[in-house]
Amino acid sequence: MTYILNNKINQLKHQNLFILIIILIVASFLRLYKLSFQSLWLDELFTAADCLPTNALSHLWFRFTHDQHPIFYYFLEWIWLKILGLGDVRVRIPSVIYGILGVYAIYLAGKKIFNEHIGLIAAALLAVNPFHIEYSQEARPYTLLFLLSTLSFMFFYQIVFLKENKLKQAIFYIISTILMLYTHYFGIMMMIAQALITIIYYLFVEHKVFELFKEKSFKTITICASIITLLFSPLIPVIVQLSK
Repeated sequence: MTYILNNKINQLKHQNLFILIIILIVASFLRLYKLSFQSLWLDELFTAADCLPTNALSHLWFRFTHDQHPIFYYFLEWIWLKILGLGDVRVRIPSVIYGILGVYAIYLAGKKIFNEHIGLIAAALLAVNPFHIEYSQEARPYTLLFLLSTLSFMFFYQIVFLKENKLKQAIFYIISTILMLYTHYFGIMMMIAQALITIIYYLFVEHKVFELFKEKSFKTITICASIITLLFSPLIPVIVQLSK
Protein backbone atom coordinates (compact mmCIF):
# COMPACT_ATOMS: atom_id res chain seq x y z
CA MET A 1 0.00 0.00 0.00
CA THR A 2 2.81 2.41 0.92
CA TYR A 3 4.64 1.51 -2.27
CA ILE A 4 1.57 2.24 -4.40
CA LEU A 5 1.01 5.56 -2.61
CA ASN A 6 4.64 6.61 -3.04
CA ASN A 7 4.51 5.58 -6.69
CA LYS A 8 1.42 7.75 -7.29
CA ILE A 9 3.06 10.70 -5.52
CA ASN A 10 6.16 10.34 -7.69
CA GLN A 11 4.02 10.14 -10.83
CA LEU A 12 2.19 13.31 -9.79
CA LYS A 13 5.48 15.10 -9.16
CA HIS A 14 6.81 14.08 -12.57
CA GLN A 15 3.53 15.16 -14.19
CA ASN A 16 3.65 18.57 -12.50
CA LEU A 17 7.32 18.99 -13.45
CA PHE A 18 6.46 18.18 -17.07
CA ILE A 19 3.63 20.75 -17.04
CA LEU A 20 5.95 23.38 -15.54
CA ILE A 21 8.58 22.74 -18.21
CA ILE A 22 5.93 23.10 -20.95
CA ILE A 23 4.74 26.38 -19.41
CA LEU A 24 8.31 27.74 -19.30
CA ILE A 25 8.93 26.67 -22.90
CA VAL A 26 5.74 28.44 -24.02
CA ALA A 27 6.70 31.52 -21.98
CA SER A 28 10.17 31.53 -23.54
CA PHE A 29 8.80 31.16 -27.08
CA LEU A 30 6.26 33.98 -26.68
CA ARG A 31 8.89 36.33 -25.26
CA LEU A 32 11.48 35.54 -27.92
CA TYR A 33 9.04 35.51 -30.86
CA LYS A 34 9.65 38.54 -33.13
CA LEU A 35 11.93 40.09 -30.52
CA SER A 36 13.58 42.21 -33.22
CA PHE A 37 10.36 42.91 -35.15
CA GLN A 38 10.46 46.55 -34.08
CA SER A 39 13.56 48.64 -33.58
CA LEU A 40 14.38 50.20 -30.23
CA TRP A 41 11.96 52.97 -29.28
CA LEU A 42 12.74 56.17 -27.36
CA ASP A 43 13.01 54.83 -23.78
CA GLU A 44 14.92 51.77 -24.95
CA LEU A 45 17.35 54.06 -26.77
CA PHE A 46 17.95 55.85 -23.47
CA THR A 47 18.68 52.46 -21.88
CA ALA A 48 21.13 51.54 -24.64
CA ALA A 49 22.84 54.94 -24.56
CA ASP A 50 23.23 55.00 -20.79
CA CYS A 51 24.51 51.41 -20.68
CA LEU A 52 27.06 51.69 -23.46
CA PRO A 53 29.96 49.31 -22.79
CA THR A 54 32.34 52.26 -23.19
CA ASN A 55 30.69 54.15 -20.32
CA ALA A 56 32.54 54.05 -17.01
CA LEU A 57 30.69 52.71 -13.97
CA SER A 58 31.11 56.10 -12.28
CA HIS A 59 29.25 57.69 -15.20
CA LEU A 60 26.45 55.15 -14.83
CA TRP A 61 26.10 55.87 -11.11
CA PHE A 62 26.12 59.64 -11.65
CA ARG A 63 23.51 59.32 -14.42
CA PHE A 64 21.06 57.39 -12.29
CA THR A 65 21.48 59.39 -9.13
CA HIS A 66 20.03 62.20 -11.25
CA ASP A 67 17.35 60.12 -12.97
CA GLN A 68 13.88 58.86 -12.06
CA HIS A 69 15.07 55.24 -12.02
CA PRO A 70 17.59 53.61 -9.64
CA ILE A 71 20.68 51.84 -10.90
CA PHE A 72 20.35 48.05 -10.46
CA TYR A 73 18.66 47.17 -13.76
CA TYR A 74 21.01 49.45 -15.69
CA PHE A 75 24.04 48.06 -13.91
CA LEU A 76 23.08 44.53 -15.02
CA GLU A 77 22.38 45.81 -18.54
CA TRP A 78 25.76 47.57 -18.63
CA ILE A 79 27.56 44.34 -17.66
CA TRP A 80 25.52 42.37 -20.22
CA LEU A 81 26.35 44.76 -23.07
CA LYS A 82 29.99 44.94 -21.98
CA ILE A 83 30.19 41.18 -22.50
CA LEU A 84 28.05 40.76 -25.64
CA GLY A 85 28.11 44.18 -27.28
CA LEU A 86 25.31 46.37 -28.66
CA GLY A 87 22.36 45.27 -30.79
CA ASP A 88 18.56 45.52 -30.60
CA VAL A 89 18.12 41.88 -29.59
CA ARG A 90 21.08 41.87 -27.21
CA VAL A 91 19.75 44.97 -25.43
CA ARG A 92 16.35 43.27 -24.93
CA ILE A 93 17.48 39.76 -23.96
CA PRO A 94 17.94 40.56 -20.22
CA SER A 95 14.27 41.62 -20.01
CA VAL A 96 13.32 38.34 -21.70
CA ILE A 97 15.31 36.40 -19.10
CA TYR A 98 13.72 38.34 -16.22
CA GLY A 99 10.29 37.69 -17.76
CA ILE A 100 10.85 33.93 -17.96
CA LEU A 101 12.23 33.87 -14.42
CA GLY A 102 9.14 35.85 -13.35
CA VAL A 103 6.93 33.04 -14.63
CA TYR A 104 8.91 30.55 -12.56
CA ALA A 105 8.84 32.88 -9.53
CA ILE A 106 5.04 33.20 -9.65
CA TYR A 107 4.87 29.39 -9.73
CA LEU A 108 7.03 29.18 -6.61
CA ALA A 109 4.94 31.85 -4.85
CA GLY A 110 1.66 30.12 -5.72
CA LYS A 111 3.05 26.79 -4.59
CA LYS A 112 4.30 28.21 -1.29
CA ILE A 113 1.19 30.29 -0.48
CA PHE A 114 -1.44 27.82 -1.72
CA ASN A 115 -0.37 24.57 -3.42
CA GLU A 116 1.43 23.31 -6.49
CA HIS A 117 -1.67 23.32 -8.69
CA ILE A 118 -2.31 26.99 -7.94
CA GLY A 119 1.34 27.70 -8.71
CA LEU A 120 1.03 26.01 -12.10
CA ILE A 121 -2.18 27.90 -12.91
CA ALA A 122 -0.59 31.23 -11.94
CA ALA A 123 2.49 30.44 -14.05
CA ALA A 124 0.35 29.42 -17.04
CA LEU A 125 -1.70 32.62 -16.85
CA LEU A 126 1.40 34.79 -16.59
CA ALA A 127 3.12 32.91 -19.43
CA VAL A 128 0.44 34.08 -21.89
CA ASN A 129 -0.28 37.46 -20.30
CA PRO A 130 0.06 40.00 -23.15
CA PHE A 131 1.26 42.82 -20.90
CA HIS A 132 3.99 40.69 -19.35
CA ILE A 133 5.02 39.43 -22.78
CA GLU A 134 5.23 42.99 -24.14
CA TYR A 135 7.32 44.26 -21.25
CA SER A 136 9.53 41.16 -21.49
CA GLN A 137 10.46 42.35 -24.98
CA GLU A 138 11.30 45.86 -23.87
CA ALA A 139 14.69 47.02 -22.62
CA ARG A 140 13.26 48.59 -19.48
CA PRO A 141 13.32 47.49 -15.81
CA TYR A 142 9.68 46.37 -15.45
CA THR A 143 10.05 42.59 -15.72
CA LEU A 144 12.96 42.69 -13.28
CA LEU A 145 10.75 44.71 -10.92
CA PHE A 146 8.01 42.06 -11.25
CA LEU A 147 10.46 39.22 -10.60
CA LEU A 148 11.97 40.79 -7.50
CA SER A 149 8.56 41.94 -6.16
CA THR A 150 7.23 38.40 -6.47
CA LEU A 151 10.23 36.96 -4.62
CA SER A 152 10.01 39.69 -1.97
CA PHE A 153 6.36 38.94 -1.24
CA MET A 154 6.97 35.19 -1.24
CA PHE A 155 9.70 35.43 1.42
CA PHE A 156 7.63 38.03 3.29
CA TYR A 157 4.73 35.55 3.39
CA GLN A 158 6.99 32.79 4.69
CA ILE A 159 8.24 34.94 7.55
CA VAL A 160 4.95 36.58 8.62
CA PHE A 161 2.29 33.96 7.92
CA LEU A 162 4.13 30.65 7.94
CA LYS A 163 6.34 31.75 10.86
CA GLU A 164 9.41 30.46 9.03
CA ASN A 165 12.04 32.43 10.91
CA LYS A 166 15.04 30.67 9.51
CA LEU A 167 18.01 32.84 8.70
CA LYS A 168 17.77 31.76 5.06
CA GLN A 169 14.28 33.24 4.55
CA ALA A 170 15.30 36.51 6.21
CA ILE A 171 18.43 36.86 4.06
CA PHE A 172 16.52 36.09 0.84
CA TYR A 173 13.81 38.56 1.82
CA ILE A 174 16.35 41.32 2.45
CA ILE A 175 18.23 40.65 -0.80
CA SER A 176 15.14 40.45 -3.04
CA THR A 177 13.54 43.53 -1.45
CA ILE A 178 16.59 45.81 -1.53
CA LEU A 179 17.26 44.83 -5.16
CA MET A 180 13.60 45.55 -5.92
CA LEU A 181 13.99 49.03 -4.42
CA TYR A 182 17.18 49.63 -6.39
CA THR A 183 15.39 48.53 -9.58
CA HIS A 184 12.40 50.87 -9.45
CA TYR A 185 11.03 53.36 -6.94
CA PHE A 186 7.60 51.69 -7.20
CA GLY A 187 9.20 49.12 -4.90
CA ILE A 188 8.57 51.61 -2.08
CA MET A 189 4.84 50.98 -2.52
CA MET A 190 5.48 47.25 -2.17
CA MET A 191 7.25 47.89 1.12
CA ILE A 192 4.38 50.06 2.35
CA ALA A 193 1.91 47.32 1.40
CA GLN A 194 3.94 44.73 3.31
CA ALA A 195 4.07 47.00 6.37
CA LEU A 196 0.28 47.51 6.30
CA ILE A 197 -0.33 43.78 5.83
CA THR A 198 1.91 43.01 8.81
CA ILE A 199 0.20 45.53 11.10
CA ILE A 200 -3.33 44.52 10.06
CA TYR A 201 -2.54 40.81 10.42
CA TYR A 202 -1.07 41.02 13.90
CA LEU A 203 -3.44 43.63 15.31
CA PHE A 204 -6.75 42.53 13.82
CA VAL A 205 -6.34 38.87 12.85
CA GLU A 206 -3.98 37.54 15.49
CA HIS A 207 -5.29 40.01 18.11
CA LYS A 208 -1.81 40.46 19.55
CA VAL A 209 -1.96 44.14 20.41
CA PHE A 210 0.00 43.73 23.64
CA GLU A 211 1.99 40.67 22.56
CA LEU A 212 3.07 42.21 19.26
CA PHE A 213 6.71 42.88 20.11
CA LYS A 214 7.08 39.44 21.71
CA GLU A 215 6.06 37.71 18.47
CA LYS A 216 9.17 36.18 16.90
CA SER A 217 8.07 36.58 13.28
CA PHE A 218 7.18 40.23 13.91
CA LYS A 219 10.63 40.81 15.34
CA THR A 220 12.19 39.11 12.31
CA ILE A 221 10.27 41.16 9.75
CA THR A 222 10.97 44.37 11.71
CA ILE A 223 14.72 43.68 11.78
CA CYS A 224 14.64 42.87 8.05
CA ALA A 225 12.76 46.09 7.29
CA SER A 226 15.27 48.09 9.33
CA ILE A 227 18.21 46.59 7.43
CA ILE A 228 16.47 47.24 4.09
CA THR A 229 15.77 50.86 5.06
CA LEU A 230 19.42 51.34 6.04
CA LEU A 231 20.66 49.87 2.76
CA PHE A 232 18.21 51.99 0.77
CA SER A 233 19.06 55.22 2.61
CA PRO A 234 21.76 56.37 0.09
CA LEU A 235 18.98 56.95 -2.45
CA ILE A 236 16.71 58.93 -0.11
CA PRO A 237 18.47 62.27 -0.97
CA VAL A 238 18.03 61.38 -4.65
CA ILE A 239 14.27 60.85 -4.15
CA VAL A 240 14.01 64.16 -2.31
CA GLN A 241 15.86 65.92 -5.12
CA LEU A 242 13.73 64.27 -7.82
CA SER A 243 10.53 65.24 -5.99
CA LYS A 244 11.40 68.88 -6.58
